[in-house]
Amino acid sequence: MSNNKTWYAFLILLLWAPLPLASNRLWSSQLLVLLFAILSVVVCIALLKHAKSGARLNTVALSPAVRAAKWPIMVLLAIQFIVLFQHLHFVSGVLIEAISPVSFFACNQVQQLIGTTPSCYSASVASEFSYQYFLLGSAYTMVFVLALQLINSTQRLRQFAYSVVLMGVFQAAYGTFSVLADFRYLFLVEKLSSVANATGTFMNRNHLAGYLGLALSLGTGLLLVQLKGAKFQQSWREQLRDFISLILSEKFRLRLFLAVMVVGLVMTRSRGGNLAFFSALSCVAVFYLWQDWRKRSAKGQARINKNALIFFISLFLIDTYIVGQWFGFEKLKQRIQNTEVKKEVRLDIYNSVGPKIQKVALLGSGAGTAENVIPLLADWPARVPFEHVHNDYIELVLTMGLPAVTLLAIFIAIILWRLFKNKPKLPEYACLMSIIYIAIHSVSDFNLYIPAVVVTLMAILALPFVSETLNTERKRRRKTSTRHE
Repeated sequence: MSNNKTWYAFLILLLWAPLPLASNRLWSSQLLVLLFAILSVVVCIALLKHAKSGARLNTVALSPAVRAAKWPIMVLLAIQFIVLFQHLHFVSGVLIEAISPVSFFACNQVQQLIGTTPSCYSASVASEFSYQYFLLGSAYTMVFVLALQLINSTQRLRQFAYSVVLMGVFQAAYGTFSVLADFRYLFLVEKLSSVANATGTFMNRNHLAGYLGLALSLGTGLLLVQLKGAKFQQSWREQLRDFISLILSEKFRLRLFLAVMVVGLVMTRSRGGNLAFFSALSCVAVFYLWQDWRKRSAKGQARINKNALIFFISLFLIDTYIVGQWFGFEKLKQRIQNTEVKKEVRLDIYNSVGPKIQKVALLGSGAGTAENVIPLLADWPARVPFEHVHNDYIELVLTMGLPAVTLLAIFIAIILWRLFKNKPKLPEYACLMSIIYIAIHSVSDFNLYIPAVVVTLMAILALPFVSETLNTERKRRRKTSTRHE
């Protein structure tokens, strides 16, 4: 398979992930793992051919971005090793009792119900679930490495960004249409819950909000790098002409895409999703205006970019308070205002599980076992079903343990270090906004357990290293062209 074919296959898989219920069913998640594994094998075969052929022109070489990102790749592999260890079974229960008392207790309880003596012990409360999450985690690592390998040009970077944006537009438009037309179907499945809220092809409105937040981050990054500072000391006619040309240019189409996605985000009625988006947008706006002001100050033009101000103000005011009024912004506002902390059921999980988390913090109860471990730690009857904690931070510590969570924090820290080290462009703005968005939204939801969201996020997190490689290649070409001249 040629380099272009593998690239388009990668894009197709990224666009496929949100369609079958966000790949959040066993069959769809395992299919996603299989497809990314096949693509990874194809890329590895191409790299081996390149190594054996002596670097011929028709073969594929290892991308410099992969070499630059060796440390985050190693961190991701270490996390997968921890999850695999959770799945392993041991004949003696001494080690398991020391590192995961809850898992040891659960194993004994199950065997007592069966009426047999435990023959083996696992660090996971439900090792089969942990193995599924090991496969998913491996797929996420593949996506990160594939993004580093395949996004090797500015053209491909834009293609990736526009692909996710267009999928976000489709999800927002389909979700909005479903609510307005009372069309209650997801991906070949009837919609049974959240019928008055936009969910797109996702089962949960909060998860659609999570995906739209990532798509909006990429769309915002695309638009920011196209904004040029307005010329000062112009007549009002010249300023009007420049503004109209901005509205009628190619940027207008992208601006329209952002408006559609904001409408879809509002229609989800997701409190955490909307709060996270506008908080992330505010942070990126401050970061962009500060960077732009520094650049202008260095040139003796210590003024604020008017076009950037117009863009951010329009996104806050026009999309939210005008367009949103037609599509239910008032309902979202009422839902936020009517929120009573004492009646939030998810807070019962925090209060019950949080104080007892030290019992499993060393190695966790096993990736993907929140549904199994919550009844063991919670104070309410087991009849209340909860598949997730509705807080990614608590659930990650609860199921994966402090070592894995520490490694995950190191991974994000490396990404941020690379992000701020680079010259801010599309990859940096999109990545920063995505990290802030997910960090805030994870306080009240579990987007990090939705394959479609995580796959897209992992590809975005690779962008700072891709940007560094592209900048280095651009500088090298300039030096080469200068020498020839």
